[in-house]
Amino acid sequence: MNVAENLYDYLKHNDKAELIGFGTFYVKSSSAQINSLTKTIEPPKRQILFSKEQANDMSFVKFMATHDFIKEETALTWIKQYSDSLTEKIEAGRTYKIGRLGTLSKGSLGEYTFTADEGLNLMDDAFALGELKNIQTFDVNPMEDKVDLLHTKPEVKPEEKIEA
Repeated sequence: MNVAENLYDYLKHNDKAELIGFGTFYVKSSSAQINSLTKTIEPPKRQILFSKEQANDMSFVKFMATHDFIKEETALTWIKQYSDSLTEKIEAGRTYKIGRLGTLSKGSLGEYTFTADEGLNLMDDAFALGELKNIQTFDVNPMEDKVDLLHTKPEVKPEEKIEA
């Protein structure tokens, strides 16, 4: 009965997972990002967000039942117990670590705040891809069909010789 590990496995392949009685974790995909100021490329990511909203979606319950070879009623009971425990700890002002996903805490306005673990990326295709550093970036001018380095000095043309 490891709800947090099942949640991690489920979110690797699905866009949302509802913890019945607690809230919903959403996955936001983003493509690779180029930062020309720091000369880095960040790999594509699947990041996790959290919302207290619930829609009684039983998809995660069904996944956990199948994954752990248990009845759906048992999976639902375990998830509700986990949700109750989370609520109790967070309402007491503690920060709670959810497996390999990150931490949940209560913000100053009473909202729940989720912070993903550093370097968490649920995208299997980006496995072992880290940030690329010291790259050269290019700027394409569509009007001229010309590619220029972004980090070069302006081109200085030599003076034309005037024939007498």
